[in-house]
Amino acid sequence: ARLLGWTMRRRHALGPEEVRSIVVSKYVGIGSLVQAMPMLAALKRSYPDATLTLLTSSDCATFARRLGQVDRVLVVRRSGIFGTAFSSLGAVFKLWGARPQLFIDIEVYSLYASIMSVLSCARNRYGFYRRSTWLKSGALTHLLYFNSHQPVSEIYLEMARLAGAKTDGESPQLDAPPVGEVEALGAAGLQEGQYLVVNVNASDLMKERRWPLEKFGRLITMLAADGHRVVLTGTASEAPYVAGVLGHIEEAQRGNVTDLSGKLDLEGFLSVLRGARCVITNDSGPMHLAFRLGARVVTLFGPGDPVHYGYDHERFTVVRKPVYCSPCVYETSRPPCGGDNICMQQIEVQEVYDAAQVYVGEVVGSA
Repeated sequence: ARLLGWTMRRRHALGPEEVRSIVVSKYVGIGSLVQAMPMLAALKRSYPDATLTLLTSSDCATFARRLGQVDRVLVVRRSGIFGTAFSSLGAVFKLWGARPQLFIDIEVYSLYASIMSVLSCARNRYGFYRRSTWLKSGALTHLLYFNSHQPVSEIYLEMARLAGAKTDGESPQLDAPPVGEVEALGAAGLQEGQYLVVNVNASDLMKERRWPLEKFGRLITMLAADGHRVVLTGTASEAPYVAGVLGHIEEAQRGNVTDLSGKLDLEGFLSVLRGARCVITNDSGPMHLAFRLGARVVTLFGPGDPVHYGYDHERFTVVRKPVYCSPCVYETSRPPCGGDNICMQQIEVQEVYDAAQVYVGEVVGSA
């Protein structure tokens, strides 16, 4: 790419009328896609005549397809090294057909993402760097410093500005069907605003973000004892882990707890978040989804940085213990604790319960 860039003397200045195809690549993390929604909206507003394509993995494809900010979703399937290589090759051919003028890679640490950026043959290729530009310089035509002390959504918006977009428009929100229109939620007897959602999970990218199950169990016991209906959520692969919390809930209160992990499709999951009186969650994808759906959220932070990942808003509360090594995400190649996440373990049940009371209050319908 460096050699071709030097020999071809390619022109990189483009007027808005010349931009007919834009590709944004983000392969991992639904939460990151949620944070990228304002950036995608800004690109779409600034280049209304361009086709905006999102290049992503099969893990994020279902959610990506419901984003109103994109025109097309191009999927790389994760199915072993050979399957992924074959799918990537197919995606490259489709990228050549799209002939993007702008290719914006918002992955930070993925060498694979950088390679796909180069293979797209886009005239302008944008991406992030952290400490050194050596690896990506030349492979990408425009580099932006990834400042991990800034909110992720603002970092993505800065990338949009670098690509010539105007970012002064409204921030988009997610939407989902009302609880009453989702069969699985109706069958569970859920009604809008009359239950709490508790998410005990965090993705495999960093399981140290999980608050201990026994503490979640004590919290749920306290909330259920107050008369609140508590709903547990998670994917099918997370269902066994979610089931583990039930053993930490007092038996007398289990009747107020409904485990919907592995039982909802994406629309159902979004609906249950949207209709909740409050969502209590680890720092994870559901946190981002719940906020964009307009829910009131209590989030437990440890390895992650609440300034970087959180939201400064009246309906978003962070519970965190500022231990010496927190935050460590994006700062180390492995957690300093070696998996013994004391930053999460030191968060007390009463602290989380008190934070939830600000949003929860008395039981709906109580005297």
